[in-house]
Amino acid sequence: MAKQMVRELHGLVSKLKQERQAHENAIADIDAAFRGLGLEPDERPARRGRRRGRPKGAGRKKTKRRGGWPKGKKRKAGGPGRPKTKKRTAKRAVRRGKGRTGKRYSVPGPESIMKFARKAGAKGATGADIDKHWKSEGRAGSAYNLLGQLVSSKQLRRAKVKGERGSRYIATK
Repeated sequence: MAKQMVRELHGLVSKLKQERQAHENAIADIDAAFRGLGLEPDERPARRGRRRGRPKGAGRKKTKRRGGWPKGKKRKAGGPGRPKTKKRTAKRAVRRGKGRTGKRYSVPGPESIMKFARKAGAKGATGADIDKHWKSEGRAGSAYNLLGQLVSSKQLRRAKVKGERGSRYIATK
């Protein structure tokens, strides 16, 4: 049985060699046709796949994976998880209220918008006017997200403006 497999393998190899020679002859014919037309055939085929040289994943920072810690590193006593980095501890400090915080205003955002809409009266104020007022107070972002929240909580009523883009916002209380 083993001799039969060896014979089949030799037969397959010789068949592949013949096919390769046929392909090389076809390439030589194509190159000759190019030269006949005055064209230079490409010497190097287009590169396919990933770059040669570095194996896949080489040069990456080693961190804890499912398979355990990288060789040579030991887990610190005191709990699971990867070693703490500055970035991670900074994020944690922000979550705990010890880090960076936004600007504080004497009047909360929704209250400021409601006062502005009440001052506009029964006619209401346009979204652009409210956003301009928002920016004039030095607040970051735009007022449109808060306008949507106030409309959904029914503190403001949205009315379409005919013939114009945008809406007018009218205070309900």
